[in-house]
Amino acid sequence: MAFVTGVGALDGHRCRQRACSAASRGTLENAAARCRRRARVVMLAENGKEDGQSQEEGQPQGDGQQKEEAVEYYRPKVDDVRLEDEKEKMATGEVRELPLFPLGIVLNPNGTVPLHIFEMRYRLLFNRIQDKDNMFGLIFYNRENNLVARVGCAAQVTKYNLLEDGRLLVINEGKRRFRVLRYVEEKPFIKAIVQFYDDDEPDEDLSEMEQSVWTMLQDVLRLSNKLYNGKQEFGEDMKTIAPGGPKSNTLPLIERQRLFSFSVNQVLDMTVQDQQLLLQTKSTAFRLRKQRKILDAARQYLAAQVTIKDALEQSGGDSRGNKQAK
Repeated sequence: MAFVTGVGALDGHRCRQRACSAASRGTLENAAARCRRRARVVMLAENGKEDGQSQEEGQPQGDGQQKEEAVEYYRPKVDDVRLEDEKEKMATGEVRELPLFPLGIVLNPNGTVPLHIFEMRYRLLFNRIQDKDNMFGLIFYNRENNLVARVGCAAQVTKYNLLEDGRLLVINEGKRRFRVLRYVEEKPFIKAIVQFYDDDEPDEDLSEMEQSVWTMLQDVLRLSNKLYNGKQEFGEDMKTIAPGGPKSNTLPLIERQRLFSFSVNQVLDMTVQDQQLLLQTKSTAFRLRKQRKILDAARQYLAAQVTIKDALEQSGGDSRGNKQAK
């Protein structure tokens, strides 16, 4: 398992239909070259921009169903929130104090992330929570604007590995989302009062949309394995929470669909800003709809690449358009 970040890569690139047409006409090398160039562009068509343009930092890839203007960031003191019934809510667990670990990645509920801890202040953080409930908040830190997101995910350490020099390797499981209300300490590490929240109750039946996302996700993995001669499989957590999985009979439908959408979020290849937007939204439907759009584009791209690969192999070339030596 790779430490610091272990997010899967289900590529979401588009391949022009003209490349496939070119392959069928015999210009296989040119078709493959065009697809290779497009493989560097990560879903630019999906967010409504022309090829070669990058998405503006913090801007969503909207689909017209829900407006998400930008990643919500927290500015200490400026954005502080104090609740009148805070003590009562802290007693119920809805609001609590939580140490925060700002990092340039996004963790989702039901997701798992391995971390390599080497800074002294964060070694201290993990040593302290080990004596309590092993809970901390992993929250997105944007190095470009030097801001910390307002929404993060509470994580629980499930495995500690203390190295001889004091560094730590830890495995962490995402639990619940929270919204930062205010910082109470910033040194040696951040402690904040946070409030947990869930998605709003959906006003539509999401079963068909969820099944569509699961089918597309399986297609993308199958095509990716065929294209790259891989043997990747979904983890047991994904299989368990997916439609028709074991938890279909043990969890309420709405809760399982919410957790499934977060599990998909954890493996899709998106910009970290898009991951954060899908984490902070309170709409399961918006999250699934966005994922379906990304997966549909990924499936089209991979299917085109597999077609080209098969044609090249039949003509004696490789997937990069080079002729095989006889």
